[in-house]
Amino acid sequence: MSDPKNVYYLSGYLDPGVTVVPTYLILFKNREDVLVTGASNVKAAEQAFRGGDVVTFRNYDLRSRMVAKAELTSGFVGMVFEKYHHADTIGVETWNLPKAVLDSVSKASPGSRFVDLSKQLETMRMVKDADEVANCKRSCKLVDYAYSVAESLATPGLSEVDLYAGVNHKVIQKAGGFQYFSGDFTAGVRSIDAVPSGAPTDLAMKQGDTLVLDLWTTTKGYWADTCRTFFVGEHPSKEQRDVYRLVQKAMKAGMRKMRPGAVSGDVYRAVKDVFVEAGHGARFPHHAGHGVGLDAWERPYLIPGSKDVIEAGMVLALEPGAYLKGVAGVRLEDNFLVEKDGVVPLSTYPMGW
Repeated sequence: MSDPKNVYYLSGYLDPGVTVVPTYLILFKNREDVLVTGASNVKAAEQAFRGGDVVTFRNYDLRSRMVAKAELTSGFVGMVFEKYHHADTIGVETWNLPKAVLDSVSKASPGSRFVDLSKQLETMRMVKDADEVANCKRSCKLVDYAYSVAESLATPGLSEVDLYAGVNHKVIQKAGGFQYFSGDFTAGVRSIDAVPSGAPTDLAMKQGDTLVLDLWTTTKGYWADTCRTFFVGEHPSKEQRDVYRLVQKAMKAGMRKMRPGAVSGDVYRAVKDVFVEAGHGARFPHHAGHGVGLDAWERPYLIPGSKDVIEAGMVLALEPGAYLKGVAGVRLEDNFLVEKDGVVPLSTYPMGW
């Protein structure tokens, strides 16, 4: 494996650096596993990876390089296979593994058959263990805090980017150090774009605007991806309240459907039907949700074409939205843990105007 997220998922080792060092995890059937990584990360690797040997290469060398590329690292991976490998079949992660590394492994393992494990790894990550759920929940808690800050700061005249800066400042303070924090900050006319360029701009909020905040953080690599829509000013119009309530109704419909044994595409249809019945089917043009974990968007995808079956232990985002020009853009999103009898929200910041 070479995808840093899959390496972390299977080994517990998460690259601590800003510049990611190429790392490869080799799992053996009849001997200890091997983690191949840069010498600059050896202490962190040895602390996290207790399942086998750590083999290092010189990734930073003033005589020759600052960044190690696959032409160097492939040789070290090949040497591991030359020393230890005696299997007829080798599983590889072809979606991410550099060709130079695959060529080196092939040369070191003549006669072996190669099988792609990429899809199996993707499927394995769909159901979460307790520690993964706990990390997602901690991320949701930090995003809930971000909403409380944003709601207190959002006033007419403040720009999207100034709102982002104010919230980001408080989130970093709350986390007590570096913290990934980003998302969609779209106000007024921008909130009505169903597929926005969501990065904050210098657009100033006005009285009567809807403000869509789709916010993301991570904890030990695990995401929260939730959304709230706020009203800028004092009193939303009846039409704006109606849109908000329609989206809330769609959220509840999705929650009822989102349980073990349900097909992901059917969850999408349960959400979509609410908008269709209200005469606003075209105003809900995107997915209804997705899995959440080491990636913000993971399977199962809550889209009409998905046949993935929902299982207990999955962490799912549900995010209905409606976007009516001249009235309001409203999107609501929560992350849920699927349990045997239904779903439990991991985010707790209230919805409602």
